[in-house]
Amino acid sequence: MRTFSSLALTASGPLALALGLYLFAPAAIETEGMDGAGETREVMSEPEAEGAVARQTGRPDPGGDTADDSPSSGESTVGVDGTAPPGELRRLPPREPLSQIAAPAEAPDPVRLRLLPRPVALDTARLAVGEGIVVLPGVEGLSSSERCGQSGAQWLCGARARTAFRTYLRGRSVECEAPENFGRREETVTSACTLAGEDVAQWVVANGWARAEAGGPYGEAEAQARRARLGIWGEPPPSLTPRP
Repeated sequence: MRTFSSLALTASGPLALALGLYLFAPAAIETEGMDGAGETREVMSEPEAEGAVARQTGRPDPGGDTADDSPSSGESTVGVDGTAPPGELRRLPPREPLSQIAAPAEAPDPVRLRLLPRPVALDTARLAVGEGIVVLPGVEGLSSSERCGQSGAQWLCGARARTAFRTYLRGRSVECEAPENFGRREETVTSACTLAGEDVAQWVVANGWARAEAGGPYGEAEAQARRARLGIWGEPPPSLTPRP
């Protein structure tokens, strides 16, 4: 009997030691009897204490899982002042082509009096200079197919008027208001022109080879041509008189 009690005491020694370590671990409940109240409180381990302090102060928990605060690929990294944080890339707007930056805009050609060489009469109100056309203002020109006279004695007054106008010009340069390099491309301008100081439109109307526009500056010149029976207001030239 004495031998059995000794063996039981010997076997329960390690078990009692293990049970004591488990009950009095730091994360267990600790009894403080020195404060006089006999109250008990839970003592947290050091990592748990740091986490609690972090939650109360708003600082990130050093021992907990932290969220990834880095911006995702769809978020902008540009600050409120329009600048990117240091080390970040910011997309700039596309640059204009260098050809548009370097080349200044072309200014329109100034229109001024210019000497136009070798004019050709298209009719009695238009002059061709190269590929350009000058329209004489205040004049109603005759087409080359126009006929004049009575029904029984009509003649091609339009063709005759154009021939008379070309004879007057004889390819001499006229001075008109036109842009620079006029005649190098197809364009049309309206301008009064002079030949050796004489108003070209005035000459055409005064010699009876064109009509003056109503209310224009050449009304008196047409009246004088009518009274003098010049050009289309007179008798047809003998070479243009139709045969019976």
